[in-house]
Amino acid sequence: MFEHVTGDWTKLRDVPGLVEVDFHWSEYGRPQLPYWERMEEVREVAYNALEQAYNSGDKFVLFTHGWSTSRPGKTSARSQVRTLMRSKGSTPFVIKSKSKQHDSVFLAAIRPRGV
Repeated sequence: MFEHVTGDWTKLRDVPGLVEVDFHWSEYGRPQLPYWERMEEVREVAYNALEQAYNSGDKFVLFTHGWSTSRPGKTSARSQVRTLMRSKGSTPFVIKSKSKQHDSVFLAAIRPRGV
């Protein structure tokens, strides 16, 4: 479904028409939310970024989510982004076959409007 890439993920920033969404959120300046609410916020922010990129004519969204993986009873920003990308909810906005998955980032190729 997605192309798996390795190596220096920062080279993905060189793609033209890119918007970057960084999920390395610190608690400083952010309201203290329960863990599951923060994870829901990650999914909502990611979905909104896809929709906005689609509406704005951007070509790619780069989600920097880190290397953390889920474990029993916990989830991570990485798993929230990957779950969204695999879901039907992202299909109207994303060309999955042109998207790239890296261990610490996800590059979503945005579908042109009207296609």
